[in-house]
Amino acid sequence: MKFVCAMVAVVALALVVASAQAVQVNVNVNNSLVPLSVERGQSFIDAARSFCSTYGVDPNLNVARLVSALERESARQNLENAGVEEPKPLVSLPLEVRGELRTLNFYEGQDAFQVVKHFASQHNLGVADQQLINQALDRELRSQPPARIIAQVP
Repeated sequence: MKFVCAMVAVVALALVVASAQAVQVNVNVNNSLVPLSVERGQSFIDAARSFCSTYGVDPNLNVARLVSALERESARQNLENAGVEEPKPLVSLPLEVRGELRTLNFYEGQDAFQVVKHFASQHNLGVADQQLINQALDRELRSQPPARIIAQVP
């Protein structure tokens, strides 16, 4: 019997091929929290595949999710270690996915289409759902107040 991993609540984004530090996230497997630990220098993908194999979890559905959670935790740790505050999202869009509340965070400088595509991939959403989320995010972004001009140069 294969179990589906629940998303891990961790915030921040980064692309990491191998961990520069030890990283750990807790994963819900069959209603039990199981730690997924990655040692310094270990590949997030290899760790996620090994975790799926060890716990009988479908790697096709979960490796990308686990890698994403590890990347976010690693980025959070990097920001914390650098003494830098996490950036505030430009828009936080609460969404209900299969009866569970999920939040799509959109940060300045990100590509809205890519953010929604990534969210849809993480949650196994179809094209129609992705289009609805794109529309909702677009409405939210348009409702944001424009940047203030604080000085004018002649």
